[in-house]
Amino acid sequence: MNNRDPIDEVVRVAASVGAPAVLLIVALSIAGASGLAGAAALSAALTLLGGPAGMPGGILVLTFVGGVSAALASYGLEALLVAIYNKRIETSEQPDIVDVVVKEINSNKLLRASQKRTIISAVTKTFSILLVGRTGTGKSSTINSLLGRDVAPVGGIVPVTSKVESFDCSVNSATVRLFDTPGLCDSKGNSNDDAYIAAIKEVLPSIDLVLFITPLNETRVTRDERVALRSLSAAIGKELWENMIVLFSFACSPLPGQVKFDLFVNDRAEAFRKFVAEISSEKISKGLPFLAIDNTNASTPDGCEWVPELFTLVVERCSASGVMPFVEALGAEVGSDDDSSDEFINTDNQRAYSQEEAKRINLNEEQRQRVKWGLKRSVIGGAIIGAFVAALPVTLPALVVGGIPVLAGTAATFGGTVGAVLGFWRWISKK
Repeated sequence: MNNRDPIDEVVRVAASVGAPAVLLIVALSIAGASGLAGAAALSAALTLLGGPAGMPGGILVLTFVGGVSAALASYGLEALLVAIYNKRIETSEQPDIVDVVVKEINSNKLLRASQKRTIISAVTKTFSILLVGRTGTGKSSTINSLLGRDVAPVGGIVPVTSKVESFDCSVNSATVRLFDTPGLCDSKGNSNDDAYIAAIKEVLPSIDLVLFITPLNETRVTRDERVALRSLSAAIGKELWENMIVLFSFACSPLPGQVKFDLFVNDRAEAFRKFVAEISSEKISKGLPFLAIDNTNASTPDGCEWVPELFTLVVERCSASGVMPFVEALGAEVGSDDDSSDEFINTDNQRAYSQEEAKRINLNEEQRQRVKWGLKRSVIGGAIIGAFVAALPVTLPALVVGGIPVLAGTAATFGGTVGAVLGFWRWISKK
């Protein structure tokens, strides 16, 4: 299966040229987003890139520019740079190429800090989840259900300590880093609380998603949960809530009284929302998503297949830097009931998966659209803006002191696709 489009040739050329090509791409993005200042930056970049190679180099640059413009319009800056860096890593024989690429990204003076984090997370393919909830609420089982494999240990007695436990698990070609807080909601106000809060604040900048897990079949937010959430909110603020999803576990267990399932879930969510409004704000509480789940059943009593909905919520709620590694991990396992093709391409390793393999997570039409817009919101269509634009005519020449290699050389062997994220985007855009 061959899904070539304008980004393919851009990635092939840029990966072989290296940093100068990235400079040109960033300048093009600035030009598209910032008018005259960006146009000046683009002119400087084209002059520097085309000059050393003479007229042939200039012609190559202009040809390359056309593809870059189309690729930026389709995917945005972050996704395009991720594809280029991934191709460099894939084709390089340098043992420390990942470290080299990360250093290059960090040293790029034209990228904002948030963009650097997004690109580095995608290049290193690491997605981080902070798990919050009492012991025995199904945190590990939920992670295993979402990822489709046993990566988090289930069962046993977890010691109540003041340490944020963490471990990495490999999911397809990505790494999912789990941060658990065993005992945060079990400590009953003892001296562990302050140590937990300090530990969580330390790791929070690298967290892409917060999952707060609590049993559905309770009628209120427990005292331990209130103490923990109040302390976290006071210490961390709105950053705690921005990437949080609240999960009501054991949704298929008997519920108190004779109330209907959907009414009980709504009441449970409203009670939680009311408490969140008390410790944060009404706006934060209204935006907080809730989902009933059951790790022993694919569907909850109302017929909702909860894993596809959780996948959708993660794309919507996780940090911008987390979207691409999350899709890298699970994108090849996502399908839909109306897929007409006989196979779905895992573009990371160029292997075709059968429908049975690919469709562990089936998205309905609404979920597909939400995932699509979630991807757009986070990384697709991104552009560089900011106060530094005015200084570009000065900063661009400074970045290339020492000479610019010509746009020439042998291009790396390149397949028909450019990475799991863009392959997933192509698939879902057709829906």
